[in-house]
Amino acid sequence: MAKKKIISMVLAAAMVLAFIHMSIGGPASASSGGMGNTGDPHAWTMLSDGLVAHALGSIDGHDYTNSYEALTLNYGLGHRVFEADLNLTTDGELAVVHDWHGYSGQKSSDEWRSVRIAYRYTAIMLQDILDFMVRHPDMYLVTDTKSFEYSQADMITQFQVLYTRAYEAGGTQLLNRIIPQIYN
Repeated sequence: MAKKKIISMVLAAAMVLAFIHMSIGGPASASSGGMGNTGDPHAWTMLSDGLVAHALGSIDGHDYTNSYEALTLNYGLGHRVFEADLNLTTDGELAVVHDWHGYSGQKSSDEWRSVRIAYRYTAIMLQDILDFMVRHPDMYLVTDTKSFEYSQADMITQFQVLYTRAYEAGGTQLLNRIIPQIYN
């Protein structure tokens, strides 16, 4: 068991380093739109007064909706750094949902898109956040991929999907605004 945990930690660290290396792309990316256009890789930490809108921020007294309405409301209130919970769907995409426990188990992308969170908010996918980020180049995303709850293969799939969708949506300029959250 200890050997498996060590291998998982090493693999996770290697994936993070590879992700960061590919997303930063060297000094040129800092001057061409990455990390707040300042050249400082930590500039994003000073946005929104250092606050992170957890689960895309609260809305109408609901703290963990991870919904489109929460994202747009909190962006409008001035938040620029958002945390989103990502979980794999049955068809291998990333849904923005804390966990599947309250939704009768894991869903497909189409099934998840049809869910109304708290009977009124729009369930979204990673792609919806990436599209929002393309339209709002001052937004940053901290990802919570729930790596404790998945197998090693699923953890790798999560990061592959995250990297691929983000790169397709906006290349390294978008990748530079995604901060992977890793658990030990």
